[in-house]
Amino acid sequence: MAPRRGGGGSSGGSSGGSGPACPGFLSDYKSVWTPVVYFVAYCLFFVLTLGVLVYTCCVRKRSNKLIRLLFIVLAFMSIGWALVVLGTILRECWVLDQVWDYYNFMIAFDIFFNIGQWIMLFIVVWGVNRLLSQRLGSGHAFVQVVTLAIAGVMAALTAGYTGVSCYNAWQLSGTARYDTNYKTFYDAQKLAVAFDVLYILSVVAGGAISVALLMQIRSKGVAINDVIKRIVAVVVCMSLWNIFVLVVDARTLEEKYLELDTNTAMYYLNGFFQIFSYLAIISLCKSNFWKESATQTAYNTAGYDQPAYAPVQPPPQQQQVYYAGPMAVNSTVR
Repeated sequence: MAPRRGGGGSSGGSSGGSGPACPGFLSDYKSVWTPVVYFVAYCLFFVLTLGVLVYTCCVRKRSNKLIRLLFIVLAFMSIGWALVVLGTILRECWVLDQVWDYYNFMIAFDIFFNIGQWIMLFIVVWGVNRLLSQRLGSGHAFVQVVTLAIAGVMAALTAGYTGVSCYNAWQLSGTARYDTNYKTFYDAQKLAVAFDVLYILSVVAGGAISVALLMQIRSKGVAINDVIKRIVAVVVCMSLWNIFVLVVDARTLEEKYLELDTNTAMYYLNGFFQIFSYLAIISLCKSNFWKESATQTAYNTAGYDQPAYAPVQPPPQQQQVYYAGPMAVNSTVR
């Protein structure tokens, strides 16, 4: 989630002249600069994301690989929000040489946000299902190929969308704003809608594969506890977050812009469900399901209530004779 997708105030003009140090900063709700409600959102989601990042470091890890990937996601998103807050302050206070220079910040946080969101998708589609297929002990190659294909398509789409968005931001910067190709803005908006739809479908597909694998694992007699509920929570939160983005992007593409109040509400819902998605993934990683021993998995994989290994029989007793004085004494050695 970033200011470009959901609104966040407009930019224009150039610096110069005398006046307050931060003209229009935190001004009324309908200011042409960043409205206070959006600046509060930037700061709020930066603090919340950073807080979840710190909490992730303190989690007693059940699935180290997933936690490490989530840590990278949170690091990218925290840096992105920090750049949004810093860029907004510098723009509002006329610290930048040109107000248009804010778009250089936009290029940077676009890259951090989009990479972070793709890694998050990678966790849900590939990371979780890879661990589940390993636990199942069969179909591992098929699941890996399918999930990698989904992640690969979304990686290519993310790269394309990020490139077009950054190019548009560069056009609006002081470097090239006098020679702007506005057609690319429309192309970027169409790509944004396609990205949103495919992102949602990828999350749902990843969740469906996870549920199918868990059903097979349960049929082997392995207790899956509440893992399905936690996976569903991840899928619902990530889907809702992107549905709110899709609504705004689709209305923008049709040039039927939402009212400012509605747009603001969608922006906050977008951000909160993104935070809920982080917490849902952490909850999934903390499940006791991941710490069950490989021996228990192998035991149940062999068949319901059937041992995976042949029972070990005690060795037969051996009679050993040793000399103990005038007579031989039999000693049983076990």
